[in-house]
Amino acid sequence: MINFFISSLLFVFMGLGCKVKYVPKPKAGIDVEKQLNDTLSGLSIQVDANFAYYKNRSNESIADEIVLAGYKTVRYLVLNESNVNAGLIQAFHKRGMKVWLQASGSVTYETNGYPADWPSWKMELNNSVNGENGYIFLSPFNKSFVKWKKESLARLMVTYPFDGVELT
Repeated sequence: MINFFISSLLFVFMGLGCKVKYVPKPKAGIDVEKQLNDTLSGLSIQVDANFAYYKNRSNESIADEIVLAGYKTVRYLVLNESNVNAGLIQAFHKRGMKVWLQASGSVTYETNGYPADWPSWKMELNNSVNGENGYIFLSPFNKSFVKWKKESLARLMVTYPFDGVELT
């Protein structure tokens, strides 16, 4: 089971165009299948650290609230790849929680840090102006966007101590 999962994950990353340079071997005495089941099971919650509810709060207060509510896993929503709170991830980990990167394949509401040509990635919508409601829809058929998205997801997984990745 665990070998299938690792193989599948590697396939997904290679399919995304990510170059996998290092895959750690489990340490002696660690039950990898149990660790994987702990990561994938139990109550989970989505957290968007940029949401107004979490603003002006310490990482510790956010993590404490979520742990006290009984959650075991956090889906850390990233809608702007240049705005991730590493301290919050660490606060969750200190409390024994797993933290998954949850990223949208085609939606953002903040473009700070995006390349200058990002407007060319926008979808054309039939009944509204793209971005008028605060959400900007980016086209998965735009090769430049897809290349950038693959690179940014790979960079996030290498830069931050996420326990997994989920695309929505």
